[in-house]
Amino acid sequence: MLIDFSEILKTFGFSNQEISNRLDISIAKVELIKSKQLYPNKALAQKIIRFSKQKVSLTPPVVADDFQFGQPIKLKRVIFSIILIIFVSLLFTGFGHQPFWVFLLVLLIGLFVTLPSCFNDYWLINRNGLKINIFSSSGTTKLAQLLHIIPITQRTIPYQDIDHINIIYRTRPRTSPFDINPDIFSISLYSEK
Repeated sequence: MLIDFSEILKTFGFSNQEISNRLDISIAKVELIKSKQLYPNKALAQKIIRFSKQKVSLTPPVVADDFQFGQPIKLKRVIFSIILIIFVSLLFTGFGHQPFWVFLLVLLIGLFVTLPSCFNDYWLINRNGLKINIFSSSGTTKLAQLLHIIPITQRTIPYQDIDHINIIYRTRPRTSPFDINPDIFSISLYSEK
């Protein structure tokens, strides 16, 4: 979903020199933006949007089906994670060589601390807008949401309500060949409402 800044600059009705003066950029940059060879950075994009008196229209993305951003919750994955936590709890308590209460304590810590941290919010992007599935920040509530006892909070945002989106991707320097931590990727969505 991109804003066509080329069209916005063309509809101003000003010369390139006037646009350059009003936006405090060079004439060459104005020409590059108009010819779609340069997409403005965040600060310049905000200047252009503020400068334009018209409503900026966004072109919705063309998607055939729901595009998934993040990992949706599947009951099979939750059950597999619970079985794995039970196995690790049994392993840490010596498969019955420790008192039963020690096993229960390790199991509860695994269920209430480890399991909720394995699942995060996710988005579904379709033709109508964004559908955001949001988990609670409380560990016990999030565990209940994972087990489908409490429903997951869902928010639908139509494309016309979106003001702008920031996408940030940064690679993490790898400190060793065994470093499996992911790169940093985040999306910030700003809506009018």
